[in-house]
Amino acid sequence: MPIEVDGQQYLDRDEVALRLSVLPSTISGWASRGQMPKPDRYVSRAPLWLVTTIEAWEATRPGKGWRAGQ
Repeated sequence: MPIEVDGQQYLDRDEVALRLSVLPSTISGWASRGQMPKPDRYVSRAPLWLVTTIEAWEATRPGKGWRAGQ
């Protein structure tokens, strides 16, 4: 469930992981390697992404695994 801050809908690491059917540690790894968008906001030290940011990224990200294009 998105988190609302200042009228904007955000997803935390666990929500992004749930949406993509991966572990939260996978999201952390992708983020640290620059393989996903930078967080739009932080609450304490927790990264948050706008729902629209994740939707746009999902639409353009490569397929799952190295065989995706084969």
